[in-house]
Amino acid sequence: MQMLLEQTRIALFAIDEAHCVSQWGHDFRPEYRQLSQLHQRFPQVPRIALTATADVPTRGDIIEHLQLQEAALYNSGFDRPNIRYHIAENQGNAKEQLLRFIRDNHDGEAGIVYCLSGARWKRPPPGWNARG
Repeated sequence: MQMLLEQTRIALFAIDEAHCVSQWGHDFRPEYRQLSQLHQRFPQVPRIALTATADVPTRGDIIEHLQLQEAALYNSGFDRPNIRYHIAENQGNAKEQLLRFIRDNHDGEAGIVYCLSGARWKRPPPGWNARG
């Protein structure tokens, strides 16, 4: 992997879910701390660290651990007026109920469906892509 990286012209390192670098963060992952090695090994490659959930202490940790002291900081806050939540009681067949809700209320729109268990929803159920 290292040899491949050295032979490839890398335009940018994009670090998503950057809050995972911080012990202050809600989703700390120790392996994210190793991402600072990217800058040490490839100092000419720009980096961007992205997160939607970092409070002030977490942002400080991200800057420190990813060595981003000179980076510009853009913060839009936690208020997302464009995001709506809809919680519904399961009426029996949750997948069919969800599909009906999307079709009836958000046909042709983009969106994200959050699930309590990602393991059961790795892929759309059979036939969902055909239904739009």
